[in-house]
Amino acid sequence: MLLVLLLTTAPTPYAPVPASVVGHPLPQPAPKAHALELEASTAAADAGDDPNRKVIALSISVPRAVFRIAVAQVEFLFNEYTSLALQGGWGKPTVTRQNASDLKVPLLDVGLQFRGWFTGSSWDGGFFGGLAGEYAHGTESGLELTLDAVGAGLIVGYKWAFEPGPFIDLNGGAGWGYMLASGAEDLEGRGISVFPFVNLNVGWAF
Repeated sequence: MLLVLLLTTAPTPYAPVPASVVGHPLPQPAPKAHALELEASTAAADAGDDPNRKVIALSISVPRAVFRIAVAQVEFLFNEYTSLALQGGWGKPTVTRQNASDLKVPLLDVGLQFRGWFTGSSWDGGFFGGLAGEYAHGTESGLELTLDAVGAGLIVGYKWAFEPGPFIDLNGGAGWGYMLASGAEDLEGRGISVFPFVNLNVGWAF
């Protein structure tokens, strides 16, 4: 009698599955709204969605203007850590001579800088360093004088950037340069020496 009582009161190991459920997939929970928002914000961060993002910076050189050379610079801001600055200018600087009258030599000046940023970013400002190259060409028709110089080296600098776009760009460095001079009566001279890079630009980033 006790055995029969135990068998009739023992719990069933498992409940039978209704026939109406057999063969049908179980319902899946709907995705939560906050999960979708998180994915969207993550995608925006991966795409570099910065409200202060700039892509190009235009500026002029202050010290070269003192020497009557107008030099403009356009800088392409590729991303936070790298940028490329292209420079170009023209002017008539005065060359002072001790035993003769001064000369005004028309001068063409072009250069480039490939920059990497150590702090901040290319549009927010900070410390940067990189490679620089420059080429200058001058002529003086009275003496039939032609001057050419090309140099390459390393630079370091700092950029102060403000909202909505003004900035100050200070940089300098040095490298090796090659210079060639030629003139009338088979006058010719050439040489290799230290080539300095010094510049202070003011401008606006977009």
